[in-house]
Amino acid sequence: MPTPTILITDANPDVMDFIKIIIGNLNFTMQTATSPVEAMTKFLTYKPALVIADARLSNWKGSDMIRELRGQGIETKILMLVPYYADNEVAICTEYLLKQGADAVLKKEDIQQNLELVIRDLL
Repeated sequence: MPTPTILITDANPDVMDFIKIIIGNLNFTMQTATSPVEAMTKFLTYKPALVIADARLSNWKGSDMIRELRGQGIETKILMLVPYYADNEVAICTEYLLKQGADAVLKKEDIQQNLELVIRDLL
């Protein structure tokens, strides 16, 4: 069975590097993108099992990506990363993204403690 591919989409190089370290330790294949256009191109090319995406990527909101993928009938797992908001804002953002079709939402500040667990749960 081939190793699942994970597509990471984030404009922040520090966040991207940190996620790559975690995923690299889990022995998944990775692709990265720093823009919405690059993300969709790589998505169509590599057909990842999981997309990890910043909920606010340049001119494209995470909900736009979710609608684009789900609107095409694509059931790939989607993990949205939300920025450093106050807890009540995170709850509202999480509820909204899950209703749009995200499979999971993780605060960026919780990546170190929870990313591996969430990835294993989704895949």
